[in-house]
Parts: sequence; structure tokens; C-alpha cells
Amino acid sequence: MFQAPIKMRKPPLSSHFQSDMESNSKDKTYVCHICDKVFYKKFNLKRHLLTHEDLNSTNLECSKCHRKFNRKDNKDRHEATCTGIHQCRYCKKAFKLQKTLDLHKCKLMKEALKKAAKKPAQNKVEEKPEEEPVSF
Repeated sequence: MFQAPIKMRKPPLSSHFQSDMESNSKDKTYVCHICDKVFYKKFNLKRHLLTHEDLNSTNLECSKCHRKFNRKDNKDRHEATCTGIHQCRYCKKAFKLQKTLDLHKCKLMKEALKKAAKKPAQNKVEEKPEEEPVSF
């Protein structure tokens, strides 16, 4: 059986890869004017500067739990896993996960459960005795 020889060739360098190679030379640096953190890519500095913005000035808020973000990528990552707010009906404390709420045992809940245990007769509906069918 005849097999054609496999030709190996290197793919051309993409412009993105070339910019990475250039940035790795560490000749040029970009410094945050607020915290002096050093970046080797201008894009990374621009993205970093968003972390210094006031959260109230941004419009990026989780639609489920209303947590605020200063970067869209962080908000999107959060929303992908956010299940909303799960709130204790006794103390109104909020939890991210239903499981955490289920494990939560607050003082008000314990008091409510004690009261409910003391008054079992008031919570139950009295059953009426079955009536015998009437025949004509």
C-alpha cells in the first residue's frame, strides 16, 4: 500500500502571537498611575484600571443577586454560576446557595420551631368522624 509522505510545515505567525512575543521581551512597560502595578501589555493595563473605578459608577450588576462589578468579564463569569439570593424567612439573612441556607440555623428560626412544637394541637385540623350513608 502506497502512503504519501507527510509534509511538515510551520504555520505563519499570527499577528496576535507576534504581539505576544514582542510583549514578552519586557522592553516596554505600562505602569498603573494609581497603584504602580507594572504591565507588559497596554490592554492589560486598561483592563486593570477598571478595577479602580467606583462600583456605583458602573452599570454592571448581576440580574439575579444584584452584586455590582466594574468589569463585564467578571460579571459574566459570576452570572454563569449565580443562582440568585436565598433568604432566611426568619432573620432575612441572604445566601448565594440554597444548600447554605438549608444548613443555616438562626436564633429566630430556633425560637419559631420551639413555639411550633409547643402548640401541636392548634396547628392540626380536627378530623370529623365519617358519616354513615343514608339510605332511602
